[in-house]
Amino acid sequence: MKLHTGAQQALSYLEKGETLAGIARLGAAVEEETKEQQSLAGPTLLWLVWSFEHKAWWRDNYSGYTKDRKEAGRYSFDVARTIVKMANQHTGDSPEETMCPDY
Repeated sequence: MKLHTGAQQALSYLEKGETLAGIARLGAAVEEETKEQQSLAGPTLLWLVWSFEHKAWWRDNYSGYTKDRKEAGRYSFDVARTIVKMANQHTGDSPEETMCPDY
């Protein structure tokens, strides 16, 4: 599936390191798109994890990072949520990781 314009812009902000604008836009875009797509995607929807610290995507099997979205790992919602939750445990106000759906 193709990302809506808002999500595409948000991802471009994240990949360029403009994290605050990226977080705000991505959050709004993901929330809207997730609601729209959940009924179509069902439980097979996969997620990507973005690292603000490394300004890169997590690779498959937790094996490092990549700037190339095509090389990013795809995780189930529960696994991606666990990665993000654990990575952000001690970050204070700024998250170190976030997740977005892979459309």
